[in-house]
Amino acid sequence: MPRRQQQGSVLLIVLVTIVFATTALIAFMERADDDLIVPMRHAGANRMKAEAYAALETTLAVLVDFRVANNNVLRSPAEGWDDPLNLEWVQYAPANPNRTVTVTFEDESAKMSLPTATAQNLIDFFTFYGLPADEANLLKDSLLVWMQRNYTPTGSGAIDPTTYQQEAIPFTPPGRPLRSWEELRSIDGVNEYFFDANGAPTPLGKRFTAAYSLYNFPSPNVNGGKPDTLAVLAKLDVSQQQSVLDHLTGDSTGTGSVKNIGFFTQVGEVATLANVVTTLTGLDVNIAALRINVTVKEGLSVFTLSTVVTWPTNGATLTPAPAPPAQATTAINANPAATVTTAPLQTPQLNYPYIILDLTENDLDPAAPPTQAAEPDTETDPEAVPSPNTPFLSPNRT
Repeated sequence: MPRRQQQGSVLLIVLVTIVFATTALIAFMERADDDLIVPMRHAGANRMKAEAYAALETTLAVLVDFRVANNNVLRSPAEGWDDPLNLEWVQYAPANPNRTVTVTFEDESAKMSLPTATAQNLIDFFTFYGLPADEANLLKDSLLVWMQRNYTPTGSGAIDPTTYQQEAIPFTPPGRPLRSWEELRSIDGVNEYFFDANGAPTPLGKRFTAAYSLYNFPSPNVNGGKPDTLAVLAKLDVSQQQSVLDHLTGDSTGTGSVKNIGFFTQVGEVATLANVVTTLTGLDVNIAALRINVTVKEGLSVFTLSTVVTWPTNGATLTPAPAPPAQATTAINANPAATVTTAPLQTPQLNYPYIILDLTENDLDPAAPPTQAAEPDTETDPEAVPSPNTPFLSPNRT
């Protein structure tokens, strides 16, 4: 009898040990799955990287053909290049049949160019938003003090360059256009309007970055259908804006001499459609900078590629960086025999039909709006401004 009890105890210990070992193994496997899921997705995304660049090159080749056929201009995806990979004569197919590749576009030049924005343009934007004239003038001065050298503020109480000398770490405003929206956090007189106490963008901050572009180009493309552009530059009221948007989206057949083909070929057509007597200035009908978003999906893995392209002539430019050395320089050590001569920096000339202004990998949420198209939080803030894709009425018009 004792021997049987002893055997039973051993079996019980073995069973308990197996249960604990199984539980530990399951917990380890679950933890390993959690630890490996991110590296696995990164590995999957890296495998799709070549696919994304192949799709981008194919898209650029398609756009080259359309530009040549359209006298070296592009106006709108409605010209026929809205789905470049699925055009019959392109016959693009992913290298892996389990992958899906999509291409979307955003006309970056449909926004107003911040580097070329005038003082009146900035005041108009802020007053159209609903700010009092003194606050609009303060924001205008604060921005121009940061973006222009030797700018003299015109409003009382405005921020001037000496204000930055009183910071904990004194510095001088750069005196050049913004290179990143994050610079807005450092601009005195602007940051409290554009960011809340937690550092999150306010509705005004979101609207501003959605309405303006960091790239330098002469005139916005009206075919991009940006209501803020139509309101601030063209001074169109809400009904006139809606007429333009309906024309671009195909919701109207056009009127009289302006037939609806999905885009405008002349700025005068906008004035005719909106029933504006005066000539519209500061607008264009051609794309100067185009954002191309490529998304490759394979199972749960997603790789995104976003790039902004322009063209060598009549295109957009970046805010210039400090110029590289123009000629060879010589460094002399204490030992004259150790003189070192460095060659000048040279930029290779590729003669590529496009100029890449920006390129970002895996920085897009495929379900989110494109880069620089931030939406205001209208659900939580009843005073928030409308979406950038919704017309708004200037308070200065009836």
